[in-house]
Amino acid sequence: MRERSLPPQVRIPLILIALGLWPIAFRAVGVLGAADASASAIMRVVGVIAMLVAPALTFWLLGRLVPVPGYAVEGALGWSALLLLLTFTSPSNPLRLVEFLALLIPLTVALAVVGQLAAWVLGLRLYRGDRLRDDPVRIRRQGYVVALVVIVALMLRASGTLSPATFALLFLIAVLAEALAHRRQQPRAQRLSRESTELHQAGDFDSAGD
Repeated sequence: MRERSLPPQVRIPLILIALGLWPIAFRAVGVLGAADASASAIMRVVGVIAMLVAPALTFWLLGRLVPVPGYAVEGALGWSALLLLLTFTSPSNPLRLVEFLALLIPLTVALAVVGQLAAWVLGLRLYRGDRLRDDPVRIRRQGYVVALVVIVALMLRASGTLSPATFALLFLIAVLAEALAHRRQQPRAQRLSRESTELHQAGDFDSAGD
């Protein structure tokens, strides 16, 4: 089992650096992405560095906590790509299919890693004593469900069809889909837990026999 914690004298400065880089990254998106952008070369370099380092450092730290393989890489790539795309591209209005897909993929990943973090934090309480609490499949699935709900809601809003009723229906569909997926996954988790217990008991029995 890999070490997830860092000494406070290392962890705290890294957290402060990450928190300080995000405002610079978002500011750079607004400044460099403006139609009449006239930022200095230093501002451009600092802005791009912040867009790359802030997500990488943030999700590297979070990846030591969230038990999902590849979470750090997923978060760093998703958020860096989204920030750079919003800064250095000028999409047409309305969006062409290629532009829509180019924006949709990093946006989905960026929202999903935030959703995975929320799913893991909430799961610490909701799945207490359940093997699914730290299950990476459950955490990643719920993260992407959250991302899809947000994206569909944004698309409905852009088309002028979002209302409290349609959002409630969208939320209900997402909850039912997750409940069905959870129901299908739970027997597998219980079987793995039972097999692990049986192997542990067999090991204890062999040790006692020796």
